[in-house]
Amino acid sequence: MLSPRMPLSSRDLTWRKTASGHALYLFNRGKPLATVEPDTQHAGMWRIHMPDGWISDIANLSRAKDGAILSALSVLNHRQTARNLPPVAQNGRERSL
Repeated sequence: MLSPRMPLSSRDLTWRKTASGHALYLFNRGKPLATVEPDTQHAGMWRIHMPDGWISDIANLSRAKDGAILSALSVLNHRQTARNLPPVAQNGRERSL
C-alpha cells in the first residue's frame, strides 16, 4: 500500500518581489498562491489577495505574509488530504440517536 504524501510546509513556499508587492509560490514555480499588496488608504499596511478574489483585512507586512502562508497551506493540504481519503461506502443503515 502506498503511503500518503507528507503535508506541505512553509519550506515548500517561496516569496518573490513583484511590482506592487510580494507573491507566494509553491516550489518557486507556476501561478502565485497568494499575493500581499500595500493597502491604498493606510500607509504601511498590507492586504492578502487570494486567487479566488478574497481580500484580507489590513495587517503589517510580517503578519500579512504569515497569513498568506497559512491560508495557502490550508488550501493545499486540504486538497491533498481529500485526494488521499478512500471513498466512503454507504451501508444503507441509518443510525438512530
